[in-house]
Amino acid sequence: MTEFIKPFGLDHFIYMTIFLLFAIILFKKKDAIAKNQSTITKVILVTSIIQQIVLYGSYLFLEDFNPAVSLPLHISRINTIMGILYLITRDRDIYKIISFTGFFALLSFLYPSQVHKISHPIGISFLVNHIITLLMPFYIRICFEEELPWEGKNFAFGFFLTYLMAVYTLNPLIDGNYFYLVNRPITLLNEIPDLGYLILCSIFAYVMFSLVELLYRHLENKPLFEKFNIKKLTNSISPEIEM
Repeated sequence: MTEFIKPFGLDHFIYMTIFLLFAIILFKKKDAIAKNQSTITKVILVTSIIQQIVLYGSYLFLEDFNPAVSLPLHISRINTIMGILYLITRDRDIYKIISFTGFFALLSFLYPSQVHKISHPIGISFLVNHIITLLMPFYIRICFEEELPWEGKNFAFGFFLTYLMAVYTLNPLIDGNYFYLVNRPITLLNEIPDLGYLILCSIFAYVMFSLVELLYRHLENKPLFEKFNIKKLTNSISPEIEM
């Protein structure tokens, strides 16, 4: 029988602690990360691809592969795939989407639902996925001089509505629970009719995206995200490399 972590239990604390450590490293060592962005970006890209292999390989070989839970249809899984595409293409529309929809991963961290323990490969995959998803917008801002896309709220919300209707349509066909539209995270929510719940999800997403927009606007005026000139940083250390 699959054993999931308990919200606010030891495993949950371990997940949150590891995430906070990576967040602290990103912001405290942003100069060093910016200088080495080429190497670090390749590491993130390879790690994301390995995470995908571990996730779906685990479903295939350790669990009974079941379309109801094993497809890349959870929003966090889609964010990972789009993050990989961004690192390859540097497409700003992708950046807009993942910078807003990625914050759903924060909800999974704060109140995990059906999350494997860290001792399970799928649990490790969950941790890697959510760390990269949540920190990706800030990594892009630091390393690629892309301003935080506060103007992308409506674009990202349109993408989310399309996703929401897609999984709502697919769930009955594959007996799925993607975006937890069937078995909802809080028992009380199961009493709400489908239409009401879809409207509630849409309102919640728009409010969350609006708060994220305010956060991005605020951070753009802070020295934390001062302009980085990667070429200057690289040139400043090149004499030492030549010696």
